[in-house]
Amino acid sequence: MAGLLPHILYAAFFMSHYGSYLDISKIKSDYIKMEIRMTEKKNFLEYIYNIAEDKKFTTNEKTGIVTIKVENKGFYNRIAQKFFHKPKYSFIDLDQYGSFLWLLLDGKKDVDHIIKEMKEEFPEEADTMQDRVCRFIATLVHNNYIKRCDNK
Repeated sequence: MAGLLPHILYAAFFMSHYGSYLDISKIKSDYIKMEIRMTEKKNFLEYIYNIAEDKKFTTNEKTGIVTIKVENKGFYNRIAQKFFHKPKYSFIDLDQYGSFLWLLLDGKKDVDHIIKEMKEEFPEEADTMQDRVCRFIATLVHNNYIKRCDNK
């Protein structure tokens, strides 16, 4: 029964993804991609990230707070800028944790090393630091603020 479970999950995934019409060539290519991802076995803590090239930021020298400058582009933003006098750029101020982490994203340190440095800098938050860092990095990746390096 245990050997049958992956096949049942596989069938359920493809039926929900493709509906009743099944294109066999598409299923085979997606299955191969899924197999490659499953055999990759790379740990998230081994990934190395770098700040995206189009993201500009400044650091307040007194407080160490990072401010990210984001251009508001796209059709609806252009309308808002023209008719409602909305700014072309938004400025995002990170908190002390986010600012410290942002400055560690240099394309050389893996996530595990960043977590260790964050625990050293903020020992009062050490017990929740791994979850906090992983969630923040996932958010930055999802919003295209950072990119994964393939150095390792």
